[in-house]
This record gives sequence, C-alpha cells and structure tokens, in this order.
Amino acid sequence: MIYRGIPSCTRLPTRISIRNLFTSSISLHRNITATPNPSHPKRNNEQLDIDHNLINDDNALLDTILNEESGQGSQDHELKGTQYWRKQYGKQINKVNRTLNQRLESHLKKNMGAIKSYNETYKKAPIDRVKIDLSKEDLKFGDYYKNDVLLRCLRSYLTSDTPTDFQKRLLSLTSSYLSTIAKGDQGSGRSLALIIHALFLKRSRRRGPGITSLLILRSNEAVIQYRKIINDIYLHLPESQRGESAKLAQFLYRSDKDTEAQQQKTLAMFPTPHILVTTPNRLLDLLSSRGMDFVKVNSLPFIAVDDFDTMVDVNNFLGGKTEPPVVQLLNYVVKLQDYRRSHNEPHPQIIFTVSACTSDSLLEEIKEGTKWFDWNKFVPMGSFESAGELPYTNYIPSNVGLSTVLINPDLSNEKTLKLTLTDMVKFEYGDDIRVWLDKLYRTSKGHDAYYQRERKIKRASITKEVKKIELVVLVGGLVKLVMGKNSDLKGKKALIVHSDEVNGFNIQQFLFNTNIPSRIYNVNRDADFFTQPITEEENTQFLTINSSALSGLTFKGLDNIILLGMDSIKSAANFVSVGGRFRDADSSPIDDSLYKDFGSVIKDSAEVPPEKRIFLLSSKFDFTHSERNFIERLCIRSGLIKQFGSVGSVETEFDKLSYEREFSGDYQYSLHDGVSPAEVMEYSEELEKNYKE
Repeated sequence: MIYRGIPSCTRLPTRISIRNLFTSSISLHRNITATPNPSHPKRNNEQLDIDHNLINDDNALLDTILNEESGQGSQDHELKGTQYWRKQYGKQINKVNRTLNQRLESHLKKNMGAIKSYNETYKKAPIDRVKIDLSKEDLKFGDYYKNDVLLRCLRSYLTSDTPTDFQKRLLSLTSSYLSTIAKGDQGSGRSLALIIHALFLKRSRRRGPGITSLLILRSNEAVIQYRKIINDIYLHLPESQRGESAKLAQFLYRSDKDTEAQQQKTLAMFPTPHILVTTPNRLLDLLSSRGMDFVKVNSLPFIAVDDFDTMVDVNNFLGGKTEPPVVQLLNYVVKLQDYRRSHNEPHPQIIFTVSACTSDSLLEEIKEGTKWFDWNKFVPMGSFESAGELPYTNYIPSNVGLSTVLINPDLSNEKTLKLTLTDMVKFEYGDDIRVWLDKLYRTSKGHDAYYQRERKIKRASITKEVKKIELVVLVGGLVKLVMGKNSDLKGKKALIVHSDEVNGFNIQQFLFNTNIPSRIYNVNRDADFFTQPITEEENTQFLTINSSALSGLTFKGLDNIILLGMDSIKSAANFVSVGGRFRDADSSPIDDSLYKDFGSVIKDSAEVPPEKRIFLLSSKFDFTHSERNFIERLCIRSGLIKQFGSVGSVETEFDKLSYEREFSGDYQYSLHDGVSPAEVMEYSEELEKNYKE
C-alpha cells in the first residue's frame, strides 16, 4: 500500500486532477518515507498490523469510547474517558470554574444598572413605551421631534405648528418606534403624518448605507402628490443646507419610457435616498428586473403603506387565487430584512393607514396570515369594531350630501336619443338602531361581497357595443343635468369619477361634442383647478379621473363630485374615500366637528342643503333592486348621509313592497321591540359569521 504508515491526523486532498494523479502519489509517497513525523515514532510493519487489529472497525472504536467513559473499558488502552481526566485534573478544573463564576458575578454587579435600565426600556408593554403625554394641551410638532431646521421648514410650509388630533396620536406611536394599523377619518392628515415621520427619522449607523423610509402608495397620482408636498417642504430649507434633492427623496411610478428611464438613472446616481416613495407595481418591476442590489431596500428602519384597505379586499386578501401587488411587495421586502443581515438593529417599524370603516377582520387576517409586524412592538390605533357593529361616528363629513339620479333612455328612435332624468326615491332611515341593523344585516343577499359577485357576473355578460351605448347614455344624462334650469352644477366646476373600465378620453370627447370643455385630471397641472373661476381663456368645467386613482388625493376648493355609473363605487370603503376628497380653498384638513355621533345627522338641521355634493348617475336599465339596496346600505354605513334631489321629479315606477320583500330575512330587528342593543349586536355578529362560513 502506498499510503500505509500515514498518521491518523493527516488529511489527504479530496480532489486530485487526472493530470497530476501519478505525480502527486509519487511525491506524497516520497515525502512520507523520507521525512518521519517527530510526534509519531517510526514503527515497523508488524507493529502496524497489531495496532490495526486492536480496533478493526468504527463500531469497535465507538464501543471502546463508551466503555472508557463509563469506567468499564480496559485501562491499558490509550483512549481515556472524562472520569480519567477529572481524576487527574479535577482540582484545577474546579479552580477555573470558581474563578470564572466570580468574574461573572463581578461583571453582573458592575453592570446591573445598565441591565435594569435596558429591561425598563425594552421589556415594557408596547403602549407603555409611548413617550408623549396626549393629555397635554397644545401639543406641537416640536414635542415629538427635535430637529430645529426641519421643524422650521414644516412650520413655514403648514403655517402652523399644531398637529391634528389624528396626527397627535399617530406621531406619539411613530416617535416611540411602535408599529400600528391606524384608523383615521378622511381629511385628518394621515398622509402628512407619514411624511413628517419619514423626514425626521434618523438612520442608525449600524445599519450601514441604505434607504431609510419606504412609503408605498396606491396610485401614480398619489406618488406625484407626495412629491409635491415633500418638495415644497424641501424648498423651505436654507439654500446652504439643501444639497441634492435626490438624496432626500425619490419617487417611482409607472409612466412613459423616458420618465421611467430617468427614475432609474437618478436612483443609480443616488442609490440611498432618505425616502423612497413608490407604487407596489413599479417597485416590483425594478426588483424583478434590476434586483435588490439596485434598489437597496434590504435594511429599512421604516415601512409605511397609505390607504392599505383600498389596495386589497379587506375581507379576504390572503385567500384569493392571486395576491395583490402590495401583499407580494410586503412579503418580499420584509423577508429581505433578514437576508444578508449585517446589523443587530430592530425589525422595521411598519405603519398602515386605513379608513374609518375598516373592521377587525382586516386586523385578524394580518395577524394570522402574515409575518410583517413585530407584535411585541405593535399598538392598534382606533376602534376596530366587528363587521356587525355600527360605528360611533359617521364616516363621511356631515356637510356632504348624496343625490342619486336615474337616467331613462328612449331607444325607440334610431336617429335621436331621448333621455328622461328622475331623482331616486329617498331612503327612510328611521331613528332606531334596530331599523338600521335590520337594513344592513337582515339577509346575506345584501352583503357587499354578494353584490360584487352579482355585479361582476352581470357586467361580464354585456357586450362592448352595449357598454359603449351605456356610456353615451350616462354622459348624455350628465349633460342634461348640467343644462337643467335649476341645476346645482350649472356654471360650476366638478370632478367626474368613472370606473376603471372606461377610458377618460371617450368621456372628454363626448363632452366636447356638447360644448362642455373637460380634460383628464393631471396632478401636476390641476392642483389649484377648483379654486379658480371659469373664464373665457380657461373655460374647462370638468376634470375626469378613474376611481382607482382617487384614493388619497386632495382637491383644494372641490365642492361637487359626479359618480358616472354604479361601477364608479364598488365598496363602502370606496364610497367613504369619495366623501373625503372635498377640501376648502386653503386645503386645510377636514374639521373634526363634521364627524358627528352616528345618527345625529338626521336629527340636526336635516333640511339644510349640503355644502358638498355627490351626484350618482345610473342608467335605468342598469339599476335593479340589488343596486338600490347597495346604495341604501352605503348611506347607512357611512353615517346616514344626507339625501337631496337635483332634478325636481321623483321616480314613479319604484315598487317599495317588492323591494322590501326581496331583501327581507327570517329575522328582523325592527319587529322585536323587546330586544336589547347588546342582543342586537350579538345577533348581527352571528349573521356575519354564518355568511362567511
């Protein structure tokens, strides 16, 4: 054997190339025979054979070791167990143990103050970590953050130093590095609160270079609006301290090739902006094409999603066939925080903002189905009622009203299209909680999910030609409404909201043919559109926008919104979002006093016309009892919204008895006067649970 006599501690290379196989063997044999190992005396072949026979296989060796440790083995063998070594060096081992224990106790006593301080700081319940006393009057932005330069910029931009009530509560959590899902009313300053925290947040050096804040928004228009706000705050910095704006914030959204190329070029030049604002789809595009080394989101201290409930189906966004883009992005980015981890900093702080109508089902689904949040540092913000409960306050400001206009086309004449407009019969809310719950939960047929499925099936069966005629009917009805003698829209600007299926250019062309100027909403150009009067030079009266882009946008001076067709609203959250788009000319947040206690709107000055108006237009051919019930439930859930007529004549063909019969259930709250409110709530929860099952 060539390798006979090699010491057991020697390790041969595991790979030898074919080219060097023979030379390596010869060289190795020469070295072994020529250079004896001083730690192993030279032995002849007879001795090697004897040693080999002592332990002829691995099993015998293992048995020998075990016997040696239990004291049963042969004392003549070279292997020694732990008992042997303890007998030989037991005193020295005990002395070392005593010395180490003494040093450990001394170190603990010396640092006990720091250990207690750490436990007091980090072992608290999440809510106990809030540093801000919310009972203090006149809280200012300076009570949350201490960067004087940024505070001066913020004061100059807002012309105020006082946060809204929502901002006070949210900033108290964010400044204490707590994660949350924050419920807030429309116009309460949710978006600005996220921007403020992102601007003031400091990045720990231990994280290394990277993007500090990732803000995820629903639409391109929302990203551009964020860009305008952040740039306006940035311009209030002294020129000597501004630097490169791309280092402060960058904005990613889908656009034309040149714009997207410029976005990538800027990100390549400045790969670690302090803030990155993006839509889910755009960031997924870049991560899939350029990778995480290009978009450095692997070490984020802060992740925020504005209007999260508008991006998903709040009742079942994890159980569908395909995950929404925002869910895909969050799954990837949050997992990425533990990949190539080179620091010991905390899990990213994550903030979701949602509308006031969000129920506890969203919170439960996130807890059970995701690993996004560090629940040890999580505090929910707002009251997450179950789906079967009524809210404490109305979701839509009390100065907003709804008018539902039905368009009845006469198609008997092929040359001309005659349209007849009527106001829908107003709903009778009543003044009893049992009546409201009866209308909402008396049957599962009136549930949002049921309506959406039914509506989807209905729309899928309609041909493109019929849909085109339907759009002509809707736009024609709008023109007739505007041209009416006593129209609330005559000579006034308005925002037209249409479904995502409709092309805004078609609406613009139809209106142009009737001498009503309009254009598609552009967030860069039309920020002050509704604050300016109609003139001969600028005679545009309407702006058009699709419903998915509406969420989160603010429109200064907006007083009128036109919903073109039933598909322009698809859920209660969508309708609540529409009702929160109105702003005064100064674009200030909506006054908290406009969100009154639930049910008070129908009692307080019900005959006073609303200041802000929503006009819902629907073709009579596309309006059944199902659509009527959907609108009634929207009106109740949003806070018993005011209803007003805009045509002057009310529909005469409505069969109320047939309508009530179609949506009657086996149980009716209103028929049981002895039922307590607690029992009503309990039964409504059972209805919701049974429907889900």
